[in-house]
Amino acid sequence: MINILIQIVNGTDNLPELALKTNLSRNRCSELAIELEKTHFLVGERLGMKRKLRLSDSSIATSFREMYLTKPYMKYLDFLYGTKLDLLQLLIYEPKSVDVLSRITNISKGIIRANLRILRYANLLWREKSKYLFAKKAHPLIYSFLNALRTFTPKNKRILWKFNEEELFRAREESMITELTGFNRYGDFGVEVRTVDYFCITPKRKLTKKEVFIHSLLQTGDEPRLLGLAIAFYLKNHLERAGLDFLISKYDINGLFQEFIKTVDILNTGKERIENTKIPSITRHKIEEILYLYGVKNV
Repeated sequence: MINILIQIVNGTDNLPELALKTNLSRNRCSELAIELEKTHFLVGERLGMKRKLRLSDSSIATSFREMYLTKPYMKYLDFLYGTKLDLLQLLIYEPKSVDVLSRITNISKGIIRANLRILRYANLLWREKSKYLFAKKAHPLIYSFLNALRTFTPKNKRILWKFNEEELFRAREESMITELTGFNRYGDFGVEVRTVDYFCITPKRKLTKKEVFIHSLLQTGDEPRLLGLAIAFYLKNHLERAGLDFLISKYDINGLFQEFIKTVDILNTGKERIENTKIPSITRHKIEEILYLYGVKNV
């Protein structure tokens, strides 16, 4: 697929030429082109008896074009596929360990390590002690493409987190509901919240209260009230960081969660205003109001 995209960026627009330049059969090129249309990379147009292909106007196609044209000499065919592509996507936001990467992808640690070595040799990753992180400053356009893959959707919804088939998204249309999570599920665990939209996960599966909580942190945005509700949920359900570490890393909220815990810890210091950067700043009075409303004591 990457080879086909490269040829189309270089001006090829029909299956016979694509087959010739990619050394694939015409039938195989047709199958891949159809798949690329389904994923919104390509658009097929009928001009008389001929069918032409071009890049779509989607964010993923646009970022691919910019990435390739800026650095056409990069060996994209060596790393934008399979396990290597999965690892690159997972490492663009926060560093992760081999163990976490293995659990997310369901791939053995040995295969993960082998692919990480290849990516490090290509100068695409940094290693920080036992964790790995994408080299964003060295490859900003590859980062933009990977970020587009993680956030793109053609549907009327907002993606808050995505990796391959799993998505966490906000939508206002009831018809788009899959499995509710985040603040939409707080009521199941003693913290009833009225919401104006639907926060969902797909594919549908049974969620634990830990997952519901972690997902809700992605929703807090710049709203102090939502942060207060998350603190009430965390304390009321007696959650502990030790049981959340994997989910924190998986959903790229380590920095966010550190500020969350700092905010909870400051409650007992008597400080009135708690300043944050990754989550909303909030006053102790506001938090105490919410805790009282939901019957959370002994803070």
